[in-house]
Amino acid sequence: MATGADAEWTGSKAFPSCWMLIGRKLGAEVLCGKLKEYQTIVANISGLIAGFVFVVSNTNVEWKFDGYLDATVRTNVYGACFLLALTFALSATLWAVIIYGNINTYGPNQTMVMRYADANRIYIGMPLFLMIVAIALMLLGTTLAVDGLYGKETFWVFVGFEILSVTVLLWYFIVVQGKMNREYIEILKSMPDLQIKEQ
Repeated sequence: MATGADAEWTGSKAFPSCWMLIGRKLGAEVLCGKLKEYQTIVANISGLIAGFVFVVSNTNVEWKFDGYLDATVRTNVYGACFLLALTFALSATLWAVIIYGNINTYGPNQTMVMRYADANRIYIGMPLFLMIVAIALMLLGTTLAVDGLYGKETFWVFVGFEILSVTVLLWYFIVVQGKMNREYIEILKSMPDLQIKEQ
């Protein structure tokens, strides 16, 4: 229950995000720590992806097979995929760093970090979304490269493995991880709200 100057602020209790539930049930300090760890992981991985994509995008590729696409078209699409992947990966890194900085600034103040998590619930997940888009573009560009470097047989083996991998990942995130998230949210909802102290 909020007190003092914060008595009128209750956040989005009708549709609380998982982050807000963590803040209300486990405290702003735990919320701050988890948010910073989350953004740190995304920033590190997206930064690694950006470095890899930068090297690949500046490397000349000579196609050995005709494949399914014209060499000029393949080169243009291949270059566009990796340049866009670089842009999305750098955007994810920058966004994660900015969010980390904001959380680090508001961290000592329980009310501010709760307000920030509530008002920016969509933007908190944006770095991860941008990183996933960068990975998808990398896979598309790599698929085009396989078509021109290793022939049609290898191309279809690679495409089949990609489809299998994406299917397994989607199944895990939708079925397994989704069930775990729902159970975790129910556990959080069953816990009493902590008092938000005026600071």
